Amino acid sequence: ERWSPTACPSILGQEYFIAVDGYEGASGQIVLRWALAESPPNDDLASSAEISEDRGSVIASNADATHEPGERLHAGTGGASLWWRWAPEVAGAARVDTLGSSFDTVVAVYEDDATPSHATLNLVADDDDANGLQSQVVFRAAAGATYYVAVDGYAGATGDVALNWELFAPVEC
Repeated sequence: ERWSPTACPSILGQEYFIAVDGYEGASGQIVLRWALAESPPNDDLASSAEISEDRGSVIASNADATHEPGERLHAGTGGASLWWRWAPEVAGAARVDTLGSSFDTVVAVYEDDATPSHATLNLVADDDDANGLQSQVVFRAAAGATYYVAVDGYAGATGDVALNWELFAPVEC
């Protein structure tokens, strides 16, 4: 018995044909299962989830997340990204990490003040495995700038994402 999982994006209205054959001419009863997967709401850059606080955490799943056409590989790898956007009101040092995630993650932070597109994103920081299998970046955040955070799985891995962020505003004397 040989099993081969396949995941393919489908196009609404497109007709598909599925062929099933026996490995090296084998024959017998065939069981075919399929499911329509629904992508997470922040699967795409354009539908990034908003982060509005200077500090916080969120848990999400990147199961059924995709890699968009034109999307870069984050920290050199990926395939199942989730997106968040953050516009800190004050400047300071910012930390973003995936500590507590259930799988091998990568994280990347981009900046874009215009309508975001993969072509106009400017990489601020990215990381793979700063903390074991979880990732962390630290960068200088500018007040009012818009940052886009991508969390992906190493080589397309999926699981529960723990995204944590914190802004350390400069102390005024």
